Amino acid sequence: MFLELNDLSKMYDEHNGVRSFDLSVEEGEFVTMLGPSGCGKTTVLNMLGGFLRPDGGEIILDGRDITRTIPEERPVATVFQNYALFSNLNVIDNVAYGLRYYHQLKKSAARKAARKYLELVGLSDYAQTMIYHLSGGQQQRVALARSLAIEPKLLLLDEPFSNLDAALRNQVRQDLKALQKKTNITMLFVTHDQEEALFLSDRIVVMRRGEISQVGTPKEIYYQPQTEDVAQFVGSMNQTLSIRPEDLTLKAGGEAVIERISFYGAYTDYLVRQDDDLILIKSFGKQPDWQPGQAVTIEKE
Repeated sequence: MFLELNDLSKMYDEHNGVRSFDLSVEEGEFVTMLGPSGCGKTTVLNMLGGFLRPDGGEIILDGRDITRTIPEERPVATVFQNYALFSNLNVIDNVAYGLRYYHQLKKSAARKAARKYLELVGLSDYAQTMIYHLSGGQQQRVALARSLAIEPKLLLLDEPFSNLDAALRNQVRQDLKALQKKTNITMLFVTHDQEEALFLSDRIVVMRRGEISQVGTPKEIYYQPQTEDVAQFVGSMNQTLSIRPEDLTLKAGGEAVIERISFYGAYTDYLVRQDDDLILIKSFGKQPDWQPGQAVTIEKE
């Protein structure tokens, strides 16, 4: 196995931290750690990057124990939430930074190598541009290029899209997925965004309160949640019926009553009362002109 986290733990107090964390990752795999704020996913990432020392357990990367190796000596790179770029340097020198100081390349050689990674992320024309003249999405791509340039065995990404607006976030997701397929680098990604995890990942690790709730492919996590917490976090689940909202439809007439309608453009949510239960139906595309208070029947598609 390329990456192994064995019984890894880091506790901040009696209740907060990560405990007995076990995970194996194949080379070239894209794995996402998904969970709410405070569940421990960033703690795991920081232990992998060497920024936090575990209380117990071990980290094995490509056959080497790196549990207590300092960050500078790990074959690991991190893309941070705020990108951590140097505002006093232009794009090419930001990307070349790691090559100069970690690989001891001369300035001209580092810049030459950096151009390959700027081309990879589509920023060749911005080599001489200062960082503060770039958009958020462009800065994110510079951060990716800088991390890839040192040719790490493992790339860690700590919610790198959280500062981007919705439209730009969708675009950089596409870019990252294409980049990972092109480079085949092993990536561990941290997010609280369910859609992001489902779209990007080969496998998802759902976390809660410092422990793993479930590990599986996106389809396994979405359609076969092993706990109620996973089902609710990854996507709305009708607990009474154990059916996803998008698998239900409405038919006029019946004993159920529409209580609330929420229109989101691409889809509409209907909250329907049936007996003593509230059931959520998610309908995509154009729908009949349903109204609150209307009698309906809930059917499974």
